[in-house]
Amino acid sequence: MRRPSVKRLLADPTKIQVRIPYREPRHLNRDLLKDAAGARVRIEYDAGVFRLARVHLKDVIVALAREFGAVDVLLEFNETEKCDTRCQQANPATFYDCTCSCLARNHGGVGVGPQWMQVGDTTLINQQLRQHQFTVTRQQVTAT
Repeated sequence: MRRPSVKRLLADPTKIQVRIPYREPRHLNRDLLKDAAGARVRIEYDAGVFRLARVHLKDVIVALAREFGAVDVLLEFNETEKCDTRCQQANPATFYDCTCSCLARNHGGVGVGPQWMQVGDTTLINQQLRQHQFTVTRQQVTAT
């Protein structure tokens, strides 16, 4: 069975896309998403992809990692959205909300890597990367 995946694409800034391996009975995957995001959440489904509000990103990732052991995550970032000290001083718990050019590496003061260039009093830029792909495991979400 392949792993589930979650994508946050900037082309659809209010939604996340979730792919979950097919399971019987059919409603199991939808129920899993509703348990993670709330019973009243609006879930769209088309061609094997569930779409729901971006605000549920972290909860869905945690639920999928717990259920399947791991989940592949793809976060898209805007190369031209400059990172600044507001990102560095942000709440680390909002990591998944970061869309600026730092690829969430600076979010919440995680640290400044060698590829960052300070171009103003508070502004950092990185023009190299656009997407950050990683896997979240069950061990990572149970440790938090």
